[in-house]
Amino acid sequence: MASDVQIANRALSKLGDKTIVSLTEDTNPARAINECYVIVRQNEIRRHPWHFAKRRAQLAASAEAPAFDFQYAYPLPADCLRVLMPHPDSASVQYDGRVDWKVEGRSILSNQAGPLKVAYLADVTDPEQFDAAFVDTFAARLAVEVALRLTGSAEKKQRATEEYRMSLLEARRVNAFEQFSIDRPMGDWEIARF
Repeated sequence: MASDVQIANRALSKLGDKTIVSLTEDTNPARAINECYVIVRQNEIRRHPWHFAKRRAQLAASAEAPAFDFQYAYPLPADCLRVLMPHPDSASVQYDGRVDWKVEGRSILSNQAGPLKVAYLADVTDPEQFDAAFVDTFAARLAVEVALRLTGSAEKKQRATEEYRMSLLEARRVNAFEQFSIDRPMGDWEIARF
């Protein structure tokens, strides 16, 4: 699998720039990549439910309840970038399939007693755990972020953006095939039709 430096070099090669040995070396390409690496990684993981980043947890309610509207606050796991949903077997799913929860700050607020089972996307920092399609998409996004700074060319940034979009489409398609179809709960309109 890839390392942080290999991902950075893949991004730099997409722009035709020289490669680096370390993200902390004192060169313009390394500084440019290093400044945005963590933020871009977190954003790319958050944007799509990548299977390699999915985690599950049972959350206990905080001792301090929200001030109003909700009875319970469940602190999010420290590595949580995005809550996908409370688990369908959790008490947070009402009889008609609607979910009674929302994310506010670093907590999930709900009127349902816990423990609350959740699926979420974790901030995976070890590139050895990244899916190969994600690595390519992440590198393409890094190339977009540093293109103008390193090349000064809007045309190269546009080409990098197109390459990123194509890579993202392919990665999402491949990621989608690695799970079974999940039936979503019927909405009020669908229930009324039956």
